[in-house]
Amino acid sequence: LKFYTMWSQLAQAAGCAGCSTDKGEGADAENDTNLEGLIQLLGGLAARRVEFTEAHYIVNWWTLGDGGMWLPLKHHGIVLRGAPGNHFVALDFSKRGILWDYDTQMFAMPDYPCDVEVFAIRASPMLVANYCRQTSEFDFFSNDCSRWCEELLEDVLKVSVTKL
Repeated sequence: LKFYTMWSQLAQAAGCAGCSTDKGEGADAENDTNLEGLIQLLGGLAARRVEFTEAHYIVNWWTLGDGGMWLPLKHHGIVLRGAPGNHFVALDFSKRGILWDYDTQMFAMPDYPCDVEVFAIRASPMLVANYCRQTSEFDFFSNDCSRWCEELLEDVLKVSVTKL
């Protein structure tokens, strides 16, 4: 199965051959599942007194192959915006673990978005780091991308999420 991940720049997600690996200017292709790299990034943002001020909860449809036969399955991910300055951290949970990316501008929307919610938040990057550090392995039945995103939003970032 091929599905389009949260961001066109994000590395290939688990179980999907051919997803884009063009991560954009300044991005490091090694970052996509390097949990310690993510923790270091979030720690560095916290040390610079960056606070997350927006959470973009983005859901998109899966497709099969490059031509894109639409499938009635959804993929969930989050982009966090930090301030002061422009800091964007994309988080995407899959069989490979937590896929992530960082940039100073907002990531492109995925192909076939079906739901987008934007929340005003106030959260330290260290809260997100602690959640990521404690993440259990992916499981299609009990710990998938939807549940992971909803728990991050509700339990860590303290926003109420409509079940998408």
